[in-house]
Amino acid sequence: MIQQRASLFRHVFRNVYTHVLKTKRPNFNQINGLGNIGSQRIILPDGVEPIFSELSNGIRVITSESKRRIATLGVVIKMGSRFESNNSLGSSRVLFNMILSPSQGFHSCFVDKLALNGLMLAGGWSREYTTFVLEYLKSQGADGSDDFFDGIFKFYKKKFNEEEMETAKRKTQEELMFESSDSNTKLNELLHSVAWRGDSLGASQVLSIDSILKLNSSKLTGFRNAHFIPHNTIIVGIGIDHQQLVKQIMKSSKKFELPEKNTNIMGYNSYKTRSPRYVGGLVKDKIHGYGFTDSIVALETDLNWKGRELVSLSVLQAYLGGGSSFSVGGPGKGMYSKLFLDVLNQFDWVESCNCFIHQYSDKGLFGIHVTSYPGYSLEAIKVIGKQLGEMKYINARELERAKNLVLSTIYSTYENKSHYMEEVSKQILSHSEYIELDELINCVKSINIEDIKNVADHILHNGNKPTIIVVGADVDQIPDFNGASSIIYQQIRKEYP
Repeated sequence: MIQQRASLFRHVFRNVYTHVLKTKRPNFNQINGLGNIGSQRIILPDGVEPIFSELSNGIRVITSESKRRIATLGVVIKMGSRFESNNSLGSSRVLFNMILSPSQGFHSCFVDKLALNGLMLAGGWSREYTTFVLEYLKSQGADGSDDFFDGIFKFYKKKFNEEEMETAKRKTQEELMFESSDSNTKLNELLHSVAWRGDSLGASQVLSIDSILKLNSSKLTGFRNAHFIPHNTIIVGIGIDHQQLVKQIMKSSKKFELPEKNTNIMGYNSYKTRSPRYVGGLVKDKIHGYGFTDSIVALETDLNWKGRELVSLSVLQAYLGGGSSFSVGGPGKGMYSKLFLDVLNQFDWVESCNCFIHQYSDKGLFGIHVTSYPGYSLEAIKVIGKQLGEMKYINARELERAKNLVLSTIYSTYENKSHYMEEVSKQILSHSEYIELDELINCVKSINIEDIKNVADHILHNGNKPTIIVVGADVDQIPDFNGASSIIYQQIRKEYP
């Protein structure tokens, strides 16, 4: 079963200029052979001790103990759509599908073998990372883990043939066409594409389906050699013996002759992550027969990854919150959030209203999404501007409620150790260090009203350069970008002089 894994609290890990959170730089023990599998232990707040090792080919291994009956193996690769160019658009998704598809000459792939052994495989992708996760009962052993590693490792050096590529491209195209039929997915892709003008974080596979058909083996190989490499890979084991896991990884590495770190045997290319250039803009898309209009206004969050201001941003998002006229699971959820009280309870033409964050390793977006009945699209963007202008005016009770909501999210996420270790891996891949849980929790608890005002100031500093998406039944009310952004900015300044 393949399912896309959602990151529940990644947006909590970042910051700005002044107060930074204390980070930990893991001491990876260097392993050059099976006789040298010592490791450095680092104690986490809950008493569990992750073990860090780095193999001579650059693959890093992290394990953590777990009392659960289920063991988890995860492979996290720094590879996603933000690293694709116009020539390589769709490469990360095509590679993902090739790994999970039957190889030429074989009737089944390692996914089928794992399923037959009762092991559960989950895969996921995002703009920055690709992940594969294997779970199995400890009592049944790790008999299928060799197939798991072999099925992934062979792609570090694999020569792609056109038949396999065409199969993976067709599958990718079908998936993207299905995803593009989902209104929320399409809105999200439009938002990113307009905010960063199709560059880096703005690159959209969903909005460029036909471009994927132009991908060939030469372009895919070039992308693979720059990103799908051992040094961009971290392997995580939960409830798995560290030494045994390292032996398995080294065995599979040797089988596929992965080169030593800092060699160029495979033609690996050095790649420096491009920082996306925020542009902003307006897109209006009229859809006949659609009973609602979706209006989104977002601003860039240019925040450092390890400090107080982005933790404050997470609290601010929880404070604004939102909901719909009838939330899934029944009414009542989010009913004390600002957007629920000041928008949903005040305007009968609003179907839903929510604050959102899309945060990545260097940049992000913060905004509000309103779904309204036809005839109110202009009013919707005015309401969004007003709420953005008012968001710094938070009282002590509202602040505590928002902080408790953020803490609840972190605690519930950490209950699943694999989610937490995945986040640690992604931080190490992007920044070579990570934020410990206690440090994060203490920071959330210490956020005060002044912190909220500071991060609101930072977001609204570029309030005259928003990203605006209006899709649905009545988009004709919305003027051009200059007119729409002026309306929003006037509303912001009215509430936020």
